[in-house]
Amino acid sequence: MKLYRATNSLLTRDGRVTVDEQWVFFEAETYSDALEKIPGLLMTMWDCGESQLEVWNLMQDIQLVDLSMDMEVDSPRDWRFFEVGYSAGSAVYLDLERDGWPLFLVSPSNLARLNNALLECRRPA
Repeated sequence: MKLYRATNSLLTRDGRVTVDEQWVFFEAETYSDALEKIPGLLMTMWDCGESQLEVWNLMQDIQLVDLSMDMEVDSPRDWRFFEVGYSAGSAVYLDLERDGWPLFLVSPSNLARLNNALLECRRPA
């Protein structure tokens, strides 16, 4: 299984945003499988209909690393999963207090990998 990340929002039936720009990590065999799988996972978790979901920026972990703005050759690859920008000569990572925790709908080994990377990339240098 490959690791994917997607950005999601949940809307109420009248179109108001309930969950805004929530990242979710999950596993699938292929990109096509990931496209089919993510709505079902979220509909089950959020008890909603598919029409209430918005899903975008679906990317495999390799793509997240390749598109990273982190120019440090020796920085851990997994940190790049949580990169949100670039400022003052270095990558900027997800701010849990501001942005909230991503959803990790993954196997135990990927759960440990993601938790470690998220906590490590947030530590001051």
